[in-house]
Amino acid sequence: MTWEKTALPVLVCLGLLTLFCSCNSYPDDSLYQAILETDNNASPLVEHYYPAGIPRTVSEMPETAAVIVRGTFLDDAQGEITYLDEVLDLGRGAAPGERSVLSAQTTSTFEITKVIQGDLQVGDQIKISEPYYVDNQDSVETIKRSPGCSELYAPSEPGKEYLFFFDDPFDQGEEAGIYFPLWNEFGRYPVIYPLSWDALSIPSMTNEELSLGEGDASAYKDVYRQVVKKFMW
Repeated sequence: MTWEKTALPVLVCLGLLTLFCSCNSYPDDSLYQAILETDNNASPLVEHYYPAGIPRTVSEMPETAAVIVRGTFLDDAQGEITYLDEVLDLGRGAAPGERSVLSAQTTSTFEITKVIQGDLQVGDQIKISEPYYVDNQDSVETIKRSPGCSELYAPSEPGKEYLFFFDDPFDQGEEAGIYFPLWNEFGRYPVIYPLSWDALSIPSMTNEELSLGEGDASAYKDVYRQVVKKFMW
């Protein structure tokens, strides 16, 4: 067998070895720091937004998430926007382009393909509310993040498989039974397989491939590599 025929398998093995043996290069609180740096809600209101807390490492994620599942979205997204002038009397009517968004989310159906933690079953369909909405001004649609949401979170893609981390949903009220991603983008990851070229190419992936908006995704990629190793077998 020539050198050329053996070089590729050797390079693949070396790449996979690097992927699976790189955990010691991350600080003990890498995930915690990454979430704080990208999430406007994480500090100082940790207790309010994340009652279970923020994991300091990827290994602690199952301790602070009630549900960990994989699945795909159906193409049935429905947006909901609450404007400030709908809940407060501002003394005057606001023009459409001047209305302040108080809260907004888009809810879609998510079909479970694998359960890692929690009481859901494969084949179950749940509702997931994501922190973005579609702003329609003068017939021009623009994707915007919900107030207080990280600028990196972008809409999930229907038909694409994702891994999600959730808290238990509320059992009453308007949001009963709806799941919300924990830690914004750090609670959602496109599914790839550890023994694949995709796993080796995480550092060079574009934000679009990661379902992220514009911005620095280096911290997310570092966490993503660890999540792939731990949860995507």
